[in-house]
Amino acid sequence: VDECESEDTCGKNTTCQNSAGSYSCIYDPGFRRKPVNAHHVTPESPLNCPNPEKQKNSTLVPCDPKRSETLEQAITEFVNGLLNQSSQLANMEVTQRLNTVAAILDLMENTAMAIALTLPRPGEKTISETSFALKIQVAGGQNESTDGLVVMQVWNNTMEINWRTVTGVNHSDFAAVSLLVFSNMESILNSEIRGESSGRAQKTEQTVPLNSKVITATISNRAASHELPEVVNFTLKLNQGKNSNQKVECVYWKRTAVESIWSSEGCIVFGSNETHVMCQCDHLTSFAILMAPVEIEDDFSMMVISTIGLIVSVLCLAASIVVFTKCRSIQNANTTVHKHLSVNLFLAQLLFLTGIHVGNKVKNEFQKLLFKRRAASLTVTTNIVMTSSETKTA
Repeated sequence: VDECESEDTCGKNTTCQNSAGSYSCIYDPGFRRKPVNAHHVTPESPLNCPNPEKQKNSTLVPCDPKRSETLEQAITEFVNGLLNQSSQLANMEVTQRLNTVAAILDLMENTAMAIALTLPRPGEKTISETSFALKIQVAGGQNESTDGLVVMQVWNNTMEINWRTVTGVNHSDFAAVSLLVFSNMESILNSEIRGESSGRAQKTEQTVPLNSKVITATISNRAASHELPEVVNFTLKLNQGKNSNQKVECVYWKRTAVESIWSSEGCIVFGSNETHVMCQCDHLTSFAILMAPVEIEDDFSMMVISTIGLIVSVLCLAASIVVFTKCRSIQNANTTVHKHLSVNLFLAQLLFLTGIHVGNKVKNEFQKLLFKRRAASLTVTTNIVMTSSETKTA
């Protein structure tokens, strides 16, 4: 007997499958069993947990607040246990440490969005632990305006992002943004810094210290995270004040299949003071502030003037030495002193002239000071050649 011949055997929205001596009813996608008939579960149900009726019908997301609290507590204890042992992480092999950090970052991003699903709309939640602090904000329903600016602050670190960027062009029914700040992640990642400067193609191999907390920004519209329609503003607090010979650089943690490095691609320094740095970025991930040594670019005009001045000075000093040595009619104690002075200046200027092209870079202020001294030395040398009386006075 084929029980599936009758349409009433399983009911609507089901498929009947006959078997030897029995049959089974398979419910169509999006439906579940009820005592009388199949019940349709709308696609919106998984994202509307505050609604008690839809919360019962949710088949994709466990919206039970107790489950959410249990998940939050378990992940918090796990991450705290890892980050509170930063010394052990720092002693790991490089690849293992980077994989561990990457796993922590991914875990926290996913956790933030999972917690956001359980919050009312609009709503927000803040989690503050010893190793990290997390703030989550959820927008209202689909009918609410998305033109507002979201300003989130965690441990004196601020993020500003427009709700339009969070919701995307399709204006999703669910829009959430989170800001995560780690208390000691910079010490773990400091040993991996090789830096990828935005102004140069090559990567620098020198160690560049992080001077801020590592922050991670996440939005529900993951598809737009890597290329935002509008820039996001970050204001990061410096751990230590910057020195005059250092510059700040906004960087993000760039992960590829080959390596993980700090890169400034897509981020610029919009402004800074003694305690904070404002960054503008066109994507979302993990960010921090690098304190890079100031690299003084060679000033070509200054180099030409310095070289010409040195050559003239060396020639004049050489002429002075010849005059004071060969002209016996002016030989006396004063000319002997002038001759020794000219020899010393000649050797000093010649040494500097031969070493100026070695390639060692100096500060701009020091270079200007040397130029002034060379100009003054040239004036003194010229006076020695012109008149012995003025040289004696000098």
